[in-house]
This record gives sequence, C-alpha cells and structure tokens, in this order.
Amino acid sequence: MRKILALLCAAALVPACGSTRSHVRETSEVVALVVRTDPAGAKVRIDKIEREWTAPCDVADPAIRRGRLDVTVSLEGHERVTRRVSWDGEIPARLDLKLVPMTGTIVIQNAPAGARVLLLRGPAGAIGAWSENEDVAKAGGDRASLEVTHRVTADAAGSARLTYVPSTWTLHLLVTRAGTPDFVKADLKADLKEILTVSLPVAAKPVETVKVPDAAPLAKLTVKAAGDRVRVTAGGKVVADVPTHPDESVKLTVPREKVLVEFIDSKTGSVTGSVELVPEAGAAVAPAAEDPDRIGRISLVHQKFGIFVKLEPGQEIAIGDEVTIHREGREVVRAKVVRVCAGDASYPAGAAMLSAEAAASRKGDEARRSKP
Repeated sequence: MRKILALLCAAALVPACGSTRSHVRETSEVVALVVRTDPAGAKVRIDKIEREWTAPCDVADPAIRRGRLDVTVSLEGHERVTRRVSWDGEIPARLDLKLVPMTGTIVIQNAPAGARVLLLRGPAGAIGAWSENEDVAKAGGDRASLEVTHRVTADAAGSARLTYVPSTWTLHLLVTRAGTPDFVKADLKADLKEILTVSLPVAAKPVETVKVPDAAPLAKLTVKAAGDRVRVTAGGKVVADVPTHPDESVKLTVPREKVLVEFIDSKTGSVTGSVELVPEAGAAVAPAAEDPDRIGRISLVHQKFGIFVKLEPGQEIAIGDEVTIHREGREVVRAKVVRVCAGDASYPAGAAMLSAEAAASRKGDEARRSKP
C-alpha cells in the first residue's frame, strides 16, 4: 500500500506540457512524449486525440496508450511533419525536429536570352529604379534595405525559374542584360500554393523603312494624325514613318497601291488605329473647287458596304476629318472620314468613306467640311 501511495505522489510532481489552453496546469497524467521544434511554436497532434499541444511541450494525456504513437507537427510557412514513435508506458519518447520552410516558385517568361534574373526582398516600394546591369539602385531606390535571395540566368528561350522562402519582407524582381532595358517588377504578390508566372513584354521588332523607287508609280496621301506617329506600309514594308501631333494633317508620297496606315503611340509602341486604302495618283492636279467647304454628295448608304461621299474635283480630305451632312440647307448629322479611296470611272475625284454616325444620311445629301 505504501509503495502505491509513493508512486502516486511521484506522478503528481510531473507537470503537463503547454496546450492550447491559456495556462499550464499540473496533473497526475504520465508524460508520454517530449517534443522540441526549431523554430518553436509548432502545433502537436497525437493519433486521433482532439487535444493539441504547442512545442516545446511534454505531452501527457490519459487517452495515450503505450505502443506506437503517430505524431503530426505543423507550423505555418513550414512543411508538415508526421513521425511514428514508440512509448513503453514508462520512459517518455522524445522527438526533436528542425522544421523545413515551405518554398514558393516564380517562373519568368520572355526574358532576353542570357539575362540575369534577380529576386530581392526588402520593404515595399524599396526597389525604385536600378542602373542597367548593376546591383545598385539609382535615386528612388534603397539598395541598403534590399537583399538578393536568388539569382539565375535566363536560358536561350528566355525562361528562368526562381524559388523563395516566405518572410515578412516584400519580394521584388529585376531582369537585366546589356543592350536591353531593365525590367523591374516591384511588390510581387506571391502565393505558396501556386506558381507565380511573370511574362515580360515582348520586344518590338525594329521597323524597316524602305525608300520608294523613283520609277514606281507614286501617289499623294494626306493623313490626319490621331496619335504622335504615323506609319504607312505597302507590300509588307514600311514606306513612311513620321512623327506627328494629334489632329495634324501630314502629306506623304507613297506607292500607288493598297497601303496600310497605322497610328502609333510612340511611348508604348502600340497601334492605336489603322486603315487600309488605295491612295489616288499624285500626278494629276485637280482643279480648285467652286465651294471650298463642300466636299461632295452622299452617293451610297449601305448597311454592309458603308456610307460614301462622291468627292468633288479639287477637294483634299484626310482620314479623321469631320464633315457635316446637310439636307435642304439644314445640318442632319456629323461624321468622320475613316477611309479615302482613289478615283475611278464612277468617282473621278475619288470617294470618302464616313463613320457609322452618317447612317442617318440619304443619297444625294450634301457633305461639307465641319467648322469649329
């Protein structure tokens, strides 16, 4: 009897490990498992017991029986660990674990072949502007607060793969190669559950401008600019590429064949609008118009083919010009010129195609230049 009382008193002196409750209590339960993790703070579960402990802890629970114990250890941002240990019912089993951080993946596409790809971490907005091919920041960046966590080289296809460990810092991306502009993407929104793909803008191919042969049949083309650059292509080659200002009319000499007129935003290189047309020949000089404001009359209003004005001799009209449609001396509607066609047997001075706003016009209505 005295021996039994002594064992009970010794068991009462063994403390239970920290649990999800707010305090540590003393218990007569026998410690079955000692768990230590690096870093600390991991959650510990044993078999199917509902109770949960927080490492470092000495696990004691009446539901634990001697024999094999399946232990699961988990910590946010780290890989989950499952181990099987044996407890003989007397000496506590021990589990020491160094937890492995989970890693995320970033895939880079369309980078210049051989470019250096750097993943940096630091405060949000710290990357600023970087000098080309250097690991130092220009004004606007904070080099001292940034750390390169991964550095790779883009392959021949312009692809690269980076890995990272989550932290409280913000991730930034830098792609750099001599002869090409640096690419910077600050404050990446990374997710450990999914691969983050970053595609660089595809570099525009250099524009090849060719000289129109002197012997080629030429035509005069007047274009009213909608952006800050106009490019004219004939036969797949650029025959004119000139800077302009919005609403400025430019006169160009181009081959007398179908051409593609494109309006370019020089900052981004993107095409903001385009039109195909056949310019009228520039050799013939049209007589001056009797009424300079009257450009012609509506000759066709068709849902499929569009609305066309039969131009009067001596009129010069450009893509983008605004015209007013008059009927019996009164203005009916306003529209813009979207295409200028060369002259033929039916339209000796050419024709102008109008925008859809002119659909309210009728055949025979008068088209005049719009006045401010």
